[in-house]
Amino acid sequence: MEKSSKKGKKSSVGLIWVIIAIILIIVIVVAVTRDKGNENNNTTNTVNSNTATNSYVQEIESGVKLNTSSKINEAKEVGGYKFTNIQLTTKDGITTLLMDVTNTSGASTDLKNVEITLVDEAGDELTTLKGVIVALENNASTQLNIAATSDYINAYDLKITVE
Repeated sequence: MEKSSKKGKKSSVGLIWVIIAIILIIVIVVAVTRDKGNENNNTTNTVNSNTATNSYVQEIESGVKLNTSSKINEAKEVGGYKFTNIQLTTKDGITTLLMDVTNTSGASTDLKNVEITLVDEAGDELTTLKGVIVALENNASTQLNIAATSDYINAYDLKITVE
């Protein structure tokens, strides 16, 4: 008689553990589902605010947007370099910044880090992109290509810092 009583207690304890495990799984699933819902709402808001098109943004082909802001496209001279042919494009949420870089320092240069800060019309910073300018002989040129996995096509101007 004692053996059947112990078996009954063991099965009751096992059943309680199974119920607790099921409850924990349900709680975790509900919590994760709520968090993902909140993340999706935040992402949607961010995407909507970044993709509003300004008058200096043109869609050119297959969803590619080109920034035609005269401030971005004007040549800039910073730290012994001249930056020309500047293009800012976006496709599928990836922003690409291309520019020709010419060494105007009068001497050969070493590898240089560059920071490019994109700003809006109010002068507020949108983001800072980092790139590298290869070593260049005097008056030699190269192309700088920087990509970002966000949509910054609405930038109005850029500020360049050579480190």
